[in-house]
Amino acid sequence: MLRFAQSKLSRKISSKSKLQQYEDFFRYTNGRWLWEEEKELQERYRKFNVNELKRIAAESIGAKSCVSMIKLNEGGYNKVFRLVMDNGL
Repeated sequence: MLRFAQSKLSRKISSKSKLQQYEDFFRYTNGRWLWEEEKELQERYRKFNVNELKRIAAESIGAKSCVSMIKLNEGGYNKVFRLVMDNGL
């Protein structure tokens, strides 16, 4: 029973750390505001399924998987990511 609880706990910690790993993907990190900064940041915060985006991107070009994803830039309400696939594309 203890082993099962430890396994379940480690899965929760692992999935939580994955979300924290992607937190900068969801947040606006490119600038500041002089007024209503919290409101502006909340409006630009967009949580999405990172693994699903990687999967669909890989599938769309015939790759097996996405091996790397980084945020390149952002502006206004847009974010630009660079995804590298297992086939080098």
